Amino acid sequence: MLDIYDNKDDGQHYASTFLRSIDCFVPGIASAGGLFLDIGCGKAHFLKGLQDLAPHWKVYGLDVDREVLSEARKVYPSSMLTLADGSYLPYRDGSFSAVFTKSILDYSGTRRDEKDRLKYFPLTFSLEILAPELYRVLQPPGIYFCFEKCSRQEREIVCSSGLHLVKENYLFQKPKVTHALLYRI
Repeated sequence: MLDIYDNKDDGQHYASTFLRSIDCFVPGIASAGGLFLDIGCGKAHFLKGLQDLAPHWKVYGLDVDREVLSEARKVYPSSMLTLADGSYLPYRDGSFSAVFTKSILDYSGTRRDEKDRLKYFPLTFSLEILAPELYRVLQPPGIYFCFEKCSRQEREIVCSSGLHLVKENYLFQKPKVTHALLYRI
């Protein structure tokens, strides 16, 4: 099931886009490096791509699926991967310069009303609980980079945690995916 969101060919592409995008809004952060967290890291292809392109970043991954993390450790044995859901991020306050998510909102309670197409997605976290956790683990001027099709309600939930929407782009036509950069002041 998770393979639909975890294509290894996309890892380097998303990592490259991520590095270019964050440097536009927090100049110098991409080259400065720091600690980076991928929530819903799946098989860690994005983390591997990021580490290959920017070895000065120390990358961490978090996923709710033990089997998928086991596969991720095979792809990327030097990674720091954690088994957890989005209700509590097991990291210290202000730990990360950047947090990344891609296609995780289908697993949140905010999408339960979309019924049929989401029946097979397990409910693993609440965005209302995850958003303050994102804020907590980011260090100023930390950024949250989100590859999602976000509803207005979902953007408002994230912003209500203290994060501020900096930019929103539509990256793809099919499916339409929202690229949102948020940062904390």
